[in-house]
Amino acid sequence: MSNSKYAEESRIRKIIIWPLVTVVRIILLFFYRFSKSAKEISKLQNKYSGQRCFIIGNGPSLSLEDLSILKNHITFASNRIFDVFENTDWRPTFYLTMDRKVITEYYDSIKKLNIKYKFITLLSIMNRAKRADGFTFLYIYGKYRINDCSYEKKGHSRDISKYISTAYTVSATAIELALYMGFTEIVLVGIDHSYSHTIDRNKIINENNSINNYNITNAHKRMVIIPIDAMESCYKYFEEYTRKTGCAKIYNATRGGKLEVFERVDFDSLF
Repeated sequence: MSNSKYAEESRIRKIIIWPLVTVVRIILLFFYRFSKSAKEISKLQNKYSGQRCFIIGNGPSLSLEDLSILKNHITFASNRIFDVFENTDWRPTFYLTMDRKVITEYYDSIKKLNIKYKFITLLSIMNRAKRADGFTFLYIYGKYRINDCSYEKKGHSRDISKYISTAYTVSATAIELALYMGFTEIVLVGIDHSYSHTIDRNKIINENNSINNYNITNAHKRMVIIPIDAMESCYKYFEEYTRKTGCAKIYNATRGGKLEVFERVDFDSLF
């Protein structure tokens, strides 16, 4: 997609679609707090106080051996991580995806996952998702949203049973969930932060087809333009928040990659 075409589509969305979407979001925000998902989420607040968890990305640095090591640890994983399940007996403690395209295209696969907590966006009810299929819905359009002009994240929800903040990466959503659950040590694995197609804060699209977005999953078959500045803003926000408040420590144990926001640790040394 050309930069001019992308800009034109963004302008049309703001003029025609966003007013209607805003009204729908306000209505959903009111009713969500009384939902079964909200009640289920409220039970998770500080449930894992003082414990360590791992947030797993689907980057090319992630290996099946890494997942085997994490078999008996608390883990968050996302999107098409289930592509590797036939090759490992590891399963995440928490699964999540905020990508409605992933939910729509792989609904049956996600529905069949034998995982107690499968978090997906509430808006996926428009794509036939329902609680009866084992999903816990997250409402992502509350108070804290990323400014489309500055791409800067400036806050997050302290009560996810009401809403969770907008994030341009599901890994940041997982961090917010982990903080709500009380984890004090959060370790990132397989988050390479390097993509073939990105768009920056100036709406400039950059392509580098030499980059392989994914490895042990097949997600690279679907090309996505990544808002790289907005994504990094999410990581920087949580690094600064946890450092200033002392509520938790976030480490990056990814083997290589380009994410330098968090303190680096050697994955193997953690065990």
